[in-house]
Amino acid sequence: MVSRHFISHMISSGSKIHRALAAIPGRIQIVMDRFLSWMALPAAALAATIFGGGLTAAPGVNAAESPVVAARVQLMRKGVNAGMKQIVVGLRTGKPQLMLMGAGLLANSADRIPAAFEKKDLSGKTRSKAAIWDNKAEFDGYAKSLVSAVRAFERIARGGDMNETITAIKAIGANCGSCHKLFRKKKKP
Repeated sequence: MVSRHFISHMISSGSKIHRALAAIPGRIQIVMDRFLSWMALPAAALAATIFGGGLTAAPGVNAAESPVVAARVQLMRKGVNAGMKQIVVGLRTGKPQLMLMGAGLLANSADRIPAAFEKKDLSGKTRSKAAIWDNKAEFDGYAKSLVSAVRAFERIARGGDMNETITAIKAIGANCGSCHKLFRKKKKP
């Protein structure tokens, strides 16, 4: 079995691409590193096919989950959560550009939430409640409200008023919390 990390290591360490990336400053290098790590998965699939191995599920994704549930989990983790984390890190480090990048990721991901939850599927490891599909219009309303809150945050953050920026971040968090209270099961201890 060929692991994704093995292929990623083969592609990146010591290669011309890796040396070229070393010359690229800061954020661009991080973006390129992430891009290369995503490219490692197709390479691993090809290697697994050639060498007769197999691929395992991505870390954090239950192999018994349906593709629909796995896609939703990834949207929420890699989109919504990652965007919110970028906003908070940007706020704590005083980097407004990082906050705005996180806001863009968060808004784009939130805009895709209604479509991701179109098909009712509660198989595998999911914390989604059936109430999502029982009250789909309300659920979709929370997603639209989240997009609006993030867009408002972007306008406020560009203005530079830190108190208003913090208030806007709290509004985003309150929107997320309200939706989770109604439509997401609590984490099992």
